[in-house]
Amino acid sequence: MAVAVFGIAHSDVKAHYFPSLAAFASGTNPTSTAVGEMITDAAAVIGARLARLGLAVATVSTDAGATYPLAYAWIRKYIRTAAGIAAFRAMMGAGAAPKEWTDELVRLEAELEESGLTALGDAPEPAQDAQGPRTHIENHSLDTGDEDDISDAIPPFRMNDEL
Repeated sequence: MAVAVFGIAHSDVKAHYFPSLAAFASGTNPTSTAVGEMITDAAAVIGARLARLGLAVATVSTDAGATYPLAYAWIRKYIRTAAGIAAFRAMMGAGAAPKEWTDELVRLEAELEESGLTALGDAPEPAQDAQGPRTHIENHSLDTGDEDDISDAIPPFRMNDEL
């Protein structure tokens, strides 16, 4: 299965992180091919992290009227930042990258770790709208199976009540 790079190319990394340098090409350090591999590596890392959270990157779309356009932008930022750091290290012959860039990547990773899919801005879970507390509990696997956890409160209004 091919790694989804979310439309990021070596020209995007150049435009965002190295705007005053010549475009990546076969004679630059790193080459445009090497930057493409850095992009693919970063995309594979974020794709695996999202898969562990239950999101297949193939379901993320650019269409604002369809599914998860904010997630698309968030993932692009992650890939571009990680590839920018890798390209900088290649230019310098390894070593540290600019602190601002590495801090941004650490922030994105921590945000994903702490907030899960909601870090993406328009969290794609659950796949269907909750139709009240029962489906919310089912969609998020919140049922403990313990009858003592069941509330005996009677809500003043229910979903199907006529107002």
